[in-house]
Amino acid sequence: MRIALLHELERNHARKPLRDRIAVLQEKCAALWPSDPNFDMKTFTDEGWED
Repeated sequence: MRIALLHELERNHARKPLRDRIAVLQEKCAALWPSDPNFDMKTFTDEGWED
């Protein structure tokens, strides 16, 4: 049991910090499509709900 715990602790210390892992995901998402600083999400959503 002690050895298993030590291995888990070593594995946990070897992991990248959460903020670094999130940064990688954010970069991948940003690369999927160009961002438009003028895009208005509220207007886009409201237009989708109109009949």
